[in-house]
Amino acid sequence: MNKKTILKMGLLLLIGGVVGAVFSLGMAYGAEAVGTPFLNLLSSINENSRYLYPLLIILFFIPAIWYYRKGVDILKKCQEIDDDLLDDYDKKSNKMIGISMLFNGIFMALNFMLLGMTYTINRSIMFVMVMFLVNTLLSSSLEIFIVKNIQKHDPRIKGDPTSFRFHKDYVNSCDEAEQLRIYRAGYNTFQIIRNVTIGFMLFAILTNMILDTGAYAVFMTSGLLLVENIVYSMITMKEEAKI
Repeated sequence: MNKKTILKMGLLLLIGGVVGAVFSLGMAYGAEAVGTPFLNLLSSINENSRYLYPLLIILFFIPAIWYYRKGVDILKKCQEIDDDLLDDYDKKSNKMIGISMLFNGIFMALNFMLLGMTYTINRSIMFVMVMFLVNTLLSSSLEIFIVKNIQKHDPRIKGDPTSFRFHKDYVNSCDEAEQLRIYRAGYNTFQIIRNVTIGFMLFAILTNMILDTGAYAVFMTSGLLLVENIVYSMITMKEEAKI
């Protein structure tokens, strides 16, 4: 390691320390100003949960259905058009289905988040649980329909979407170009998720130090980062051993 690298690392550590100190001081002085509205927001979410679950369906699931139908309609047209236009229609279909899965993924994630934020032992607990299960069923069913339609128009794609082996079977049935695209997307996603996890972990540590939010969030984010690094390293070593 040369002097330039050491100086660069030292500068980054210094900048990080300054930013952390400023952020900590800001949170310390603004704890009440920030904490009170945040707690009020959580209370409002909990009180209005009966409206938020249907709102998730309107904002995310219905658009997911719309884009899914658009993608399926384009797939059907692929059987009737010339080969010269086939690639363009295929890309449009993949884009529509990709947007549908994006909306559906957000719908599923917010559904779980809302359950965790609104689950309290009170008179509305049955409504919360029923709406959560309904939303989960809708989201899961849409994913299965998407996979089945893709397999219907491309018999090469294998795998049962209700099986734990689906992702492995799906990737193995793709050609090399498709696998490379999947691996690139997976690697880039891993890097982004790792950086986001580090950010959440640092935020959890600071809020616990200043606002006394508890160690559970620190434990969960740190544990997630630990699992990410261990799994990535083990898979990397396993793949290198095959070469």
